[in-house]
Amino acid sequence: MDNSVVSIQLSEPDCSFAVWKNGRIIDKKFCLSDDNTIAFEQASMYESWTEPVIQHFETVTGEEEPAFSNLPMHSGSLMVFDTWGTSSYYHLLIDHIIPLWATKKYLELNYSKDGCREPFSYYRISTNDYPHELSTINVIFSHFMGSEFLEKVSGEYDNVVYGYLYPFRPHRGPKYENRIFENYRQYLSMFRDEFRYKSPTEDRVILVPERADRKQKFVEYFTNKYKDKFNFKSVDFGKLTIEEQIKICGQASGIFGAEGAAFANQVFLPDNAFCIPVCKEAHRFLFHENLANYCGHKFLAINPRFYNKAKCEQQILQVLNAFQSAAAP
Repeated sequence: MDNSVVSIQLSEPDCSFAVWKNGRIIDKKFCLSDDNTIAFEQASMYESWTEPVIQHFETVTGEEEPAFSNLPMHSGSLMVFDTWGTSSYYHLLIDHIIPLWATKKYLELNYSKDGCREPFSYYRISTNDYPHELSTINVIFSHFMGSEFLEKVSGEYDNVVYGYLYPFRPHRGPKYENRIFENYRQYLSMFRDEFRYKSPTEDRVILVPERADRKQKFVEYFTNKYKDKFNFKSVDFGKLTIEEQIKICGQASGIFGAEGAAFANQVFLPDNAFCIPVCKEAHRFLFHENLANYCGHKFLAINPRFYNKAKCEQQILQVLNAFQSAAAP
């Protein structure tokens, strides 16, 4: 069996993955040729948050596992990944789908001549025992990746890809320095160009996500006071399809409201939009601020715990007035 392997290492941020030719796989067992010297130990998606790294794959060599004989043949490439924290739309889209999409895009741009191209299939090997996930996880996944992911796989594939670009996330976890990485900015820009709705309306709205479980009295106060001055639109993103979410964000000037997973949708805002989350837990702003910096949006964190109502109000008005003036004919 020709089981040659290409090991790929990228920097800024550092990450690695491997592509195995003629990869044989039965669920969580992967068959390597006897002469394969590449260690099959890629990082888990969980590795930036916990120690030790969680590994989910077994590897066997050549003749150790007779069940590998006479497997069905599949054309194309199988991308193997694991997940965590998929009860949140933010973590699903930003921490899982976009890095996996970036891996696929990298392979298409750099290894298509070697046959690492369509059709791509996706095999999730673990949820890291995370207790909950979105009911629409595979619907959202397939919108961006072209097909739903599988949770049982047996067969031989032209290529098996494992160790996707896990560090390609705006907030990489508490162990890492928060700064801009040009590699990630490049792939996020390509992702936004491919999926954003590009026909914005002239009278762009300010989206105000509805949060039944995390309401902020200040948000209600501000939108009621200035509803005649600004075009606020309350929206429950959880009740919209992914296509509807992308379209409504493409027609908006920005997002303002109680901090939450809905702020992941800032990736679908037009260029030079704004992102204004309101929250009393300062550490939660890191997720949205880093993403806003990569997207090039104006970011303003509103923390009513540290600033009085008048100060918060003044800060927001400065941003909204500037955007409204810029949009005026």
